[in-house]
Amino acid sequence: PTDRPDVCVLLASETNIDECARNPVATHNLNVDATIQTIKNLIEDQVKPIFISSDTVFDGDIGNYSEVSPPNPILTYGRQKYEVERFIKSNKQGGLVIRLSKTVSSDPLDDAMFGLWLRDALSGRVIRCANDQFQSLIDVDDVVEAIWRLAENDAEGIYHVGGDRKWTRAELFEDFRVEFRETFGRDVVCETCSIRDFQFAE
Repeated sequence: PTDRPDVCVLLASETNIDECARNPVATHNLNVDATIQTIKNLIEDQVKPIFISSDTVFDGDIGNYSEVSPPNPILTYGRQKYEVERFIKSNKQGGLVIRLSKTVSSDPLDDAMFGLWLRDALSGRVIRCANDQFQSLIDVDDVVEAIWRLAENDAEGIYHVGGDRKWTRAELFEDFRVEFRETFGRDVVCETCSIRDFQFAE
């Protein structure tokens, strides 16, 4: 049909890392099986798939990964993302993989991290932040722009999309703390800890 799109951005997935660890079969059905079937259908219809992957395809030991760094996922979610990546690479029909780092919103009320911090700070709760987990933050609007530009330029292969600076949560919180004090006239308490101190499923 003449109204067939040129590309399709694949965003549908279970992104909760703990949920993937707790329910690997159910989340594999969505994150891998259903996604690969959708990609097959798109290719058959001559629509380029743009698969949104994640930096969790790496183990996090070294950091500063590039597109040519060998993946080594240690989380169930990362292994699921990498399985789809391998399918796209092996298909030879063309496709685009975009690996995202931590995506945030400039509107804290719409953001999982800043929004939670704001609600906790307003409630007077102590906020725990890891000082040994590094992330490269990028605003969701910049992610949309990057996807658009890559699609416009008919890009294929793997691209990393992230910010130009790495932060620990504890470092980022200090900037949040300054803004909170200026806005609300009171302080908020941060307790620094290790990422291993949180009770994650994996």
